[in-house]
Amino acid sequence: MTTGVLGQSAFDFPLGGRVVPGVEGRSDVWFEEYPALTHLNLRGNLDEVDFTASVTGVLGIAPPGVPNRVARTSDTCLHWLSLDEWLIVSTRSAALIEKGLAVSLTDRHYALVNLSGGQTVLRIGGLRARDILTSDCTLDFHPRVFRHGDCRQSLLAGAPVLIRRVDELDEVAFDLVVRRSFSRHLFDWLTDAAHETGYILRTSHGG
Repeated sequence: MTTGVLGQSAFDFPLGGRVVPGVEGRSDVWFEEYPALTHLNLRGNLDEVDFTASVTGVLGIAPPGVPNRVARTSDTCLHWLSLDEWLIVSTRSAALIEKGLAVSLTDRHYALVNLSGGQTVLRIGGLRARDILTSDCTLDFHPRVFRHGDCRQSLLAGAPVLIRRVDELDEVAFDLVVRRSFSRHLFDWLTDAAHETGYILRTSHGG
């Protein structure tokens, strides 16, 4: 897996400041990257005594027990990946979270892997964002099916991604958590797919 420096864009060019009009002169999709987030893979057993309480004490949220849901605070998201696995994405430092969980989960069965240097988050939004995603993904992105706070793992343009729906300023958007080794391929595919609709490249977020 290709790794990078936390906070460093997965791309070799700045995303911000570029507008590519579509065939009707509109730009109905936008993209922005969040390269400075902490990514930690957590495994454990919800049935184990105090596991949920221990995680909640550190992160401020409990690991979701419902498939394909996200629990979140203002700085941290916990994505359900399987019955005993979650992805933590946070603006907090990896070292701080790792230390807290190591103390809180002492003598319990768990695994924690830091993926921060190997993943990035690319956000897509706009009026035609769903159209772009559905053009090469088998998931149903209808708002009654893929709700705010949902997350699902799938393939998009042949790249494995974790997709989370977010609502931003009354506009639907989706976060694509992708390995850096696939990120440029995915970005090139997305912008090519958005050629007719037009798109905007927003400035990357540091967190």
